[in-house]
Amino acid sequence: MGGFVVTSGVFTAEVQSFAKGHNTTESLDGSKLMAMIEKAHIAVSVRSSAE
Repeated sequence: MGGFVVTSGVFTAEVQSFAKGHNTTESLDGSKLMAMIEKAHIAVSVRSSAE
């Protein structure tokens, strides 16, 4: 069984290390998530959390 941990931001080094140590867990940060969304041709808009 596997899983994904997703954030729109950036993961800490601790989370990245955990994901690397568990072959069934993949971490998707904001950059990877946006790349996947763009590849799927889904329209999105990006705004900062300060808005």
